[in-house]
Amino acid sequence: MGYEYTITKEKNTFLWKVGYKEDLTIIEANRNNEEQLQNFMRAVSDSKVILSKLIISLSYILIVAGISFFIYKKNRDSLKGGGTIVGVSASIIALYIAVEASFDLYSVLQDVKNHYLSLIN
Repeated sequence: MGYEYTITKEKNTFLWKVGYKEDLTIIEANRNNEEQLQNFMRAVSDSKVILSKLIISLSYILIVAGISFFIYKKNRDSLKGGGTIVGVSASIIALYIAVEASFDLYSVLQDVKNHYLSLIN
Protein backbone atom coordinates (compact mmCIF):
# COMPACT_ATOMS: atom_id res chain seq x y z
CA MET A 1 0.00 0.00 0.00
CA GLY A 2 2.97 2.25 0.56
CA TYR A 3 1.68 4.76 3.12
CA GLU A 4 3.63 5.09 6.34
CA TYR A 5 4.18 7.29 9.34
CA THR A 6 6.69 7.55 12.17
CA ILE A 7 6.29 9.69 15.27
CA THR A 8 9.33 11.00 17.14
CA LYS A 9 9.62 13.42 20.01
CA GLU A 10 12.33 16.05 20.01
CA LYS A 11 12.39 18.33 23.01
CA ASN A 12 8.79 19.49 23.44
CA THR A 13 7.54 18.84 19.92
CA PHE A 14 6.35 15.77 18.06
CA LEU A 15 7.68 15.24 14.56
CA TRP A 16 5.74 13.08 12.15
CA LYS A 17 7.43 11.46 9.17
CA VAL A 18 4.62 10.75 6.74
CA GLY A 19 5.23 9.19 3.40
CA TYR A 20 4.09 7.32 0.38
CA LYS A 21 6.57 4.85 -1.06
CA GLU A 22 9.91 6.72 -1.25
CA ASP A 23 8.50 10.23 -0.71
CA LEU A 24 8.88 11.22 2.98
CA THR A 25 7.80 14.51 4.51
CA ILE A 26 8.56 15.65 8.05
CA ILE A 27 5.74 17.54 9.72
CA GLU A 28 5.84 19.23 13.11
CA ALA A 29 2.65 18.50 15.02
CA ASN A 30 0.69 21.52 16.21
CA ARG A 31 -2.89 22.42 16.99
CA ASN A 32 -3.66 23.20 13.36
CA ASN A 33 -2.70 19.79 11.97
CA GLU A 34 -3.20 17.50 14.97
CA GLU A 35 -6.58 16.20 13.80
CA GLN A 36 -5.32 15.60 10.26
CA LEU A 37 -2.33 13.66 11.57
CA GLN A 38 -4.54 11.53 13.81
CA ASN A 39 -6.91 10.83 10.92
CA PHE A 40 -3.97 9.82 8.71
CA MET A 41 -2.63 7.50 11.42
CA ARG A 42 -6.06 5.93 11.95
CA ALA A 43 -6.63 5.42 8.22
CA VAL A 44 -3.23 3.76 7.73
CA SER A 45 -3.92 1.43 10.66
CA ASP A 46 -7.39 0.62 9.32
CA SER A 47 -5.96 -0.20 5.90
CA LYS A 48 -3.54 -2.70 7.46
CA VAL A 49 -6.34 -4.39 9.40
CA ILE A 50 -8.60 -4.62 6.35
CA LEU A 51 -5.76 -5.96 4.19
CA SER A 52 -5.16 -8.68 6.79
CA LYS A 53 -8.87 -9.54 6.76
CA LEU A 54 -8.79 -9.80 2.96
CA ILE A 55 -5.72 -12.05 2.98
CA ILE A 56 -7.21 -14.33 5.64
CA SER A 57 -10.53 -14.70 3.83
CA LEU A 58 -8.82 -15.46 0.50
CA SER A 59 -6.57 -17.99 2.24
CA TYR A 60 -9.64 -19.59 3.78
CA ILE A 61 -11.21 -19.96 0.33
CA LEU A 62 -8.06 -21.65 -0.96
CA ILE A 63 -7.91 -23.98 2.05
CA VAL A 64 -11.57 -25.00 1.68
CA ALA A 65 -11.11 -25.55 -2.06
CA GLY A 66 -7.94 -27.58 -1.47
CA ILE A 67 -9.51 -29.76 1.20
CA SER A 68 -12.62 -30.28 -0.93
CA PHE A 69 -10.50 -31.26 -3.92
CA PHE A 70 -8.40 -33.64 -1.81
CA ILE A 71 -11.49 -35.31 -0.33
CA TYR A 72 -13.08 -35.52 -3.77
CA LYS A 73 -9.99 -37.22 -5.23
CA LYS A 74 -9.65 -39.56 -2.24
CA ASN A 75 -13.28 -40.61 -1.93
CA ARG A 76 -15.86 -39.27 -4.37
CA ASP A 77 -18.77 -40.40 -2.20
CA SER A 78 -17.79 -38.28 0.81
CA LEU A 79 -18.71 -35.00 -0.87
CA LYS A 80 -22.16 -36.15 -1.88
CA GLY A 81 -24.98 -34.77 0.19
CA GLY A 82 -24.03 -32.72 3.25
CA GLY A 83 -20.30 -32.41 2.55
CA THR A 84 -20.87 -30.45 -0.61
CA ILE A 85 -23.32 -28.11 1.06
CA VAL A 86 -20.89 -27.38 3.89
CA GLY A 87 -17.97 -26.77 1.51
CA VAL A 88 -19.94 -24.52 -0.81
CA SER A 89 -21.49 -22.60 2.10
CA ALA A 90 -18.08 -22.02 3.70
CA SER A 91 -16.66 -20.84 0.37
CA ILE A 92 -19.57 -18.47 -0.27
CA ILE A 93 -19.25 -16.92 3.19
CA ALA A 94 -15.49 -16.46 2.74
CA LEU A 95 -16.01 -15.01 -0.73
CA TYR A 96 -18.57 -12.53 0.63
CA ILE A 97 -16.13 -11.46 3.37
CA ALA A 98 -13.33 -11.09 0.79
CA VAL A 99 -15.46 -8.96 -1.55
CA GLU A 100 -16.65 -6.78 1.32
CA ALA A 101 -13.06 -6.37 2.56
CA SER A 102 -11.85 -5.40 -0.91
CA PHE A 103 -14.47 -2.63 -1.15
CA ASP A 104 -13.58 -1.48 2.38
CA LEU A 105 -9.88 -1.50 1.50
CA TYR A 106 -10.49 0.62 -1.59
CA SER A 107 -12.47 3.13 0.46
CA VAL A 108 -9.88 3.33 3.24
CA LEU A 109 -7.03 3.73 0.75
CA GLN A 110 -8.87 6.68 -0.78
CA ASP A 111 -9.18 8.18 2.71
CA VAL A 112 -5.46 7.63 3.37
CA LYS A 113 -4.61 9.27 0.06
CA ASN A 114 -6.82 12.29 0.82
CA HIS A 115 -5.37 12.71 4.33
CA TYR A 116 -1.83 12.36 2.99
CA LEU A 117 -2.36 14.93 0.26
CA SER A 118 -3.93 17.39 2.71
CA LEU A 119 -0.95 17.00 5.03
CA ILE A 120 1.78 17.55 2.48
CA ASN A 121 0.08 20.49 0.73
